Amino acid sequence: MNDLSIKDKNLIWAISEDYDLDFPEDLNIDNLDFYEKMALSYSLSLDSDSLLFEYLKYLETIDKHQTFKDMFILALSEFTYQKLLPIRPVIEDYKDEHFTNLKHYFQKHKRDDIILELKYTFMQRYFGEVPKTTTTVRDLASTISSYQNISSLTNLINSFEDLLDSKFFFSEALKDKEKKLGKNKFDPEQIKKDNKKDKNVLDDYYGLIGAAEFTTELDLDNIENKEREKVLSDQDDTNATDKFIQATNLFGNSIYTKQKIDQIESQICFGNHKNSKILISKGEYDPTNIEAIFRNNQLEESKEENLDYYNYLKNQFLRDERNMEKQIRAALIKDLDYTLNRSNHGNIIASNVYRNIYINDPNIFAKKIKFENSDISVDILIDSSASQLTRKARITSWAYTIANALIKADIPTRVMGFSNLENYLGLKVYRDYEDDLTKNKDIFKFLPAGSNRDGLAFRLVNNFMTDTKYRQKILIYLSDGKPYDIRSRIDNNYKYEERPYKDKFAEIDTSIEFRKLEQNDIYPLAIFTGNEEDLPSMKKIYGNNFAYIKDLNRFSSIITQYIKRVIEWK
Repeated sequence: MNDLSIKDKNLIWAISEDYDLDFPEDLNIDNLDFYEKMALSYSLSLDSDSLLFEYLKYLETIDKHQTFKDMFILALSEFTYQKLLPIRPVIEDYKDEHFTNLKHYFQKHKRDDIILELKYTFMQRYFGEVPKTTTTVRDLASTISSYQNISSLTNLINSFEDLLDSKFFFSEALKDKEKKLGKNKFDPEQIKKDNKKDKNVLDDYYGLIGAAEFTTELDLDNIENKEREKVLSDQDDTNATDKFIQATNLFGNSIYTKQKIDQIESQICFGNHKNSKILISKGEYDPTNIEAIFRNNQLEESKEENLDYYNYLKNQFLRDERNMEKQIRAALIKDLDYTLNRSNHGNIIASNVYRNIYINDPNIFAKKIKFENSDISVDILIDSSASQLTRKARITSWAYTIANALIKADIPTRVMGFSNLENYLGLKVYRDYEDDLTKNKDIFKFLPAGSNRDGLAFRLVNNFMTDTKYRQKILIYLSDGKPYDIRSRIDNNYKYEERPYKDKFAEIDTSIEFRKLEQNDIYPLAIFTGNEEDLPSMKKIYGNNFAYIKDLNRFSSIITQYIKRVIEWK
């Protein structure tokens, strides 16, 4: 790298008010604008423990280091602005110039990496606009923005380290290798102690993640699809409110009181799911929260995309809908029982003729009366995790067609979707049993995000369906056959990971909870929506209770046949 220019040195000396400051030989801030340089310079005035340059050198050791250095500069800017403003009000002008230049830049250039996406998000917020970006980037931006409330540079570095730990995943094999080499995490407290002896102490800390394989996706074209691959952090109890707000911004406002949710969690959040939380929503969002507004706008845009797909194949879907309705109605009629009631018309009952002659009773005829012996309901559950993103239009069109046919056949139908954000499982109810047919259009407001803890979802749905009044209960589950939810918990002193919910562990747990549905007289059918290579996993979990629909023309007949079998089993 090039040495600092005299101009940059003078700026740093002036803003930090430390004219004895020595600069690292390889420090280069040419890529920063004046606003960012002011933020860096003022941070040095708060750096009584000489941590800042050491930490920047440490970031150089991490794979994709430039990305994390740029992200840390964003953090410094948020950290210093409110603190510097009363001292040097001119920073307000430089901040405005900074974001104005960014606005002009993005009018001509694509946002093709995560740093540009973050800068674009901060720029839109500065100008009072709703950020149009991914859930991942908005979460990162919100976390970085919260750094303005941090009081010290040491706490800022600790918070930024927590961000790296919770949002980005580094190869475990390489971490083990580093451990064997005696490489340790960046420790500000140790730096403070050792700086009293030696300014170059960071040499002992090189390489904590330096040799690590960086596996979080930084390509914005793919970042939403890789949502499930990041380690989701389960924060301390002190962050419970923030986590609830994040979950609400993604899933919508809770339809139940805290007391009711606590009751549900006590019934299902134990064993393999003991640290989980539940949020149940009907997709209504806080109109005063900018993140919630953005998510709602995303859902409306996704609805239009999904409807475009449905409308393109509308004739086929309508044909399937009519066929399903017709066949289900026929099965229901066949299932009806008959009784003979006395009537004033029908087949005459010879033994009762005297009643008409002597007591003027007109009811001397027998009439067959049908009464429904089959009290049936259907729940449709959709895996709404990020891995379903590329299939979202097809999945919603299927769910919409099935729901329409069932409702027109007078079968109470509920449609739900679920996914996980950190330790929250969000269940969104698109339509309930009593809703009218027009409510089905809400199914198209489907936009997958997060991971999927299928076993917990089945526990929750089991709890829901068991409490209903219907005698015959069918669950249709649209799934890619890949339960996957990895999360980690950060305490004040250390970080540990819960057992990863994936592979054999997740498959066994999901299979057990799926069988419990059958034990509670719920008839479950899993519809495979994923890739062919995941079929073995699907078979392990669901046994014979799943259908793989290769041909779009067959999906309605497969589901209809299953429902007809359930009706006949009564």
